[in-house]
Amino acid sequence: YVWNNGVWARYAQAIAWGTGTLFGEIVASNNTAETILASAVGLVGVIFISILVGDLANLFSGSDPADNEFTTSFDYLNRYLDSIAMPHIMRKKLREFMLLSEEVFRENYNKSLIHRLSPEMEAILARQSLRAVVER
Repeated sequence: YVWNNGVWARYAQAIAWGTGTLFGEIVASNNTAETILASAVGLVGVIFISILVGDLANLFSGSDPADNEFTTSFDYLNRYLDSIAMPHIMRKKLREFMLLSEEVFRENYNKSLIHRLSPEMEAILARQSLRAVVER
């Protein structure tokens, strides 16, 4: 009796109402246990959908492999700085250097990509990229 009419029952109903409004549904349950179960299932569904939407957004926004690799290396730098307990001032300087060297990082990424090509393909690419200089 206390379980279905107490403060916790009202909290459970409030959470059920909140999760129900996310789905556009009205949660009608007979007791507090059903309300808690419906809320838990609803929250698991919301978490699952948000992970799915996040992965889809990463899929479509991650179309630049050089940018992805730069971001990954920046993350690794942050983890490394945490692991060696680098002072805050040095962390800031290293991060600033990393951000300012993004163009160099991208150029090195492109060079490594070009070196994987055959010599003939490298020549075609060189002619195309240097066309403006050669035509002067």
